[in-house]
Amino acid sequence: MLVLMMLSIMGWPMAVWSAPPNKQAAKPTGKPAPNAAPSTDKGVTYPKLLTFVSAAYPPELLRKGVEAVVGLHLHLDDRGVVSKVEVVKSAGARFDAAAKAAALKWRFAPATVNGKPVPSKVPVNYPFRIKKAAPAAKPAAPTRPVPLKKTVPPAAPATSTRPATPSSHAAPAVSHVPPGAPAVTRVTLEGTLWRKGTVTRVEDGRVQAFVLSAKNKVQGLAAQIEADARGAFTLRLPPGRYLLVITAPGHYPLRTRRTISAAGGAVFFLEKSDEDPYQTTVRAQRSHEDPVRYTVALPEVLAIPGTQGDALKAIQNMPGVARSSFGLGLLVIRGAAPEDSKVFFEGHEIPQLYHFMGITSVFNSDLLKSIEFVPGNFSARYGQALGGIVNVTARQPNPKTLHGYVDADIWDAGGLIEGPIPFTDKGSFAVSMRRSWLDAVIRPYKDQIGVAPVYYDWQAMAHYPLLGGTLRAFVFGSDDRLLFFEDNTEPYITSFRRGMVLYRLRTGKTVWNASVSLGDADLRLKNSDKTLDLGYVIRTVGWKLDATHRFTPTLSLAGGIEGGYGEADVWIRVVSTIGKDELGNDIRNPLGNFRLDLDEKILAQAAWLELTWKLGGLELIPGLRLDAWNAKVSDEVTVNPRFTANYALIPKVLRLTGGLGLYTQPPDLFMTHPDIGNPGLRHESAIHASLGLVWDLAPATSAKFVGFYKHLYGLVAPSDRTILRDGEEVYENASNRGVGRVYGLEVLIKKGNTSLCPDFLGFTKCFGWLGYTLMKSERRDEEGTRW
Repeated sequence: MLVLMMLSIMGWPMAVWSAPPNKQAAKPTGKPAPNAAPSTDKGVTYPKLLTFVSAAYPPELLRKGVEAVVGLHLHLDDRGVVSKVEVVKSAGARFDAAAKAAALKWRFAPATVNGKPVPSKVPVNYPFRIKKAAPAAKPAAPTRPVPLKKTVPPAAPATSTRPATPSSHAAPAVSHVPPGAPAVTRVTLEGTLWRKGTVTRVEDGRVQAFVLSAKNKVQGLAAQIEADARGAFTLRLPPGRYLLVITAPGHYPLRTRRTISAAGGAVFFLEKSDEDPYQTTVRAQRSHEDPVRYTVALPEVLAIPGTQGDALKAIQNMPGVARSSFGLGLLVIRGAAPEDSKVFFEGHEIPQLYHFMGITSVFNSDLLKSIEFVPGNFSARYGQALGGIVNVTARQPNPKTLHGYVDADIWDAGGLIEGPIPFTDKGSFAVSMRRSWLDAVIRPYKDQIGVAPVYYDWQAMAHYPLLGGTLRAFVFGSDDRLLFFEDNTEPYITSFRRGMVLYRLRTGKTVWNASVSLGDADLRLKNSDKTLDLGYVIRTVGWKLDATHRFTPTLSLAGGIEGGYGEADVWIRVVSTIGKDELGNDIRNPLGNFRLDLDEKILAQAAWLELTWKLGGLELIPGLRLDAWNAKVSDEVTVNPRFTANYALIPKVLRLTGGLGLYTQPPDLFMTHPDIGNPGLRHESAIHASLGLVWDLAPATSAKFVGFYKHLYGLVAPSDRTILRDGEEVYENASNRGVGRVYGLEVLIKKGNTSLCPDFLGFTKCFGWLGYTLMKSERRDEEGTRW
């Protein structure tokens, strides 16, 4: 029935209300446009400014010649009324208050989806600009702001879609010389703005020069200018010491002190921010599929001490996560064994997340877009796991210019190159590779240390628009070895390789995702005297197809089918000895040797459905997942009902979340082998329950409190009983009598990476979080025994 319902969804007519992709903006005309351009998406129109009220320029700041830009997010209801104003780029308390007070009086024509008004969020840059040196008693009116809306395609009329910063035409500098200052000869500073780490020039940049005293105190604005479309600008200033403040949409502000004594040139590098400054978000009700989802923002992660700039290492700092012993890089999520949690890349499972000993992750952080971590009660989209879920997604490579870098640190060396696909006018690619050199660093001390890890990883990806959708392809792999210096052997080797192709398409009200993956993984552990030989080779292929159909802004249905096929060859050889012969050779014990060979083929299929229904402040998300797998010794079907809910106790301030669901996973392949396990083993199960409170303390600052309980049953546990198998009495070895329980509390207080920082810190941007977990995990081999 579930599959039939899914196929029914796929046959429905489709007309989606998504915003168009962010394309290159039309050339600004030099005068900001007060209203949003008509939507180029069928069924979608964006908010249009109808009533504008200017903000009062703070008199004291006007007298001092101080200018600024306040970044705002306007929350509009379905009538176009501004219900809330958030400051996302602060210019100081007085500027912020003036901009907010004015914005609350503006009125818009509301955004619509298929002709129906819907709530929306509009980013706005409100500039406080002094057009000329006006007397203090007659304040100059600030420039009219422009909502930051979607860029229009090149074929659209040439209407400015940039934020409310001045035109990118090279306007003459506006100078503000303190009264009574003697006339002096001016010198010329020619500069160019570039995006840090790339060969891309920064558009729409604004440069302000503030006079500095001998004690580096700001005395007033000396001059300001807008850079042209290629990031070039020219400032004429009296010789002296200045504070240069450079701002541009989509980039963090740059503040630099500079002494200008003679004509010259300079290059300034601005760091790209994680927000798209040219985006208007038209939103229906957002779905919270998981009661607890921790999303890691990459600009924050790369600055966290202890991660060495490795984004995936930040997962180890999340609530509910414990690190495995000896730094092996395994994740213990809410008391589950490492093998009970799943790691996905773009929705497809990968064998490992970290290199041996957890030194670094297997994927270059500079190619990642986001990392989502769900410690429990995860969506019906995921299955065959009792612990948690980690899903890693990749960003689009830069399609504008060809560029790259070479990087080296104490652990490894590598490089990355990305840019447009050659001989095409669209699409982009990226290639990256890393190789450790710890073995070279340790080799001079090999007599004291004796062993070193050796690893490398590589990634290649391409992004190409195709048939109205987006085609993405990935090829990546990892290799880990343990090197013994004494005899130059590598007794431990593990590696994997994976290729993936994904396609995403929006048609009408339906979003489609299809993907296929192919790969293999292997491991080899073998000692020098050949008394131990353990290893495996696993080859897999996987496929996925899912769709999300939105009936109304409050009702949507998602579903999918997925599957995989795998072949596994596993072997264990153990040779024991009972002494030495007269020549000193080992005498092997023929009765003590152990040999195991496992040749397994597994076919797995799954289907899932998930409904999202919003009733006022209550959001209900029931889901259902069917998993089926077929192997030589096991053939099972499991049905997993799941349910999550969210309730807004105080809209946009306080939210209650909860979840309850059933989760199952097949037994480990080793444990189904008759020599060491039990072919009659069945799946393991867990019931997840959680209840949480999410409190938005302030803009970009929130606190999460989550209590959780997991009841585990049908766990595979050792057994010394004897059973009849094929008419013969044998040891059971293992059974499904194991039970467990995990319960605890997670706390996460987090401030996002924004300019809303305490004044006493003096930071341009700041972020941080405080996490705490109190948890207990207990298991026992069967009911009635000791925990």
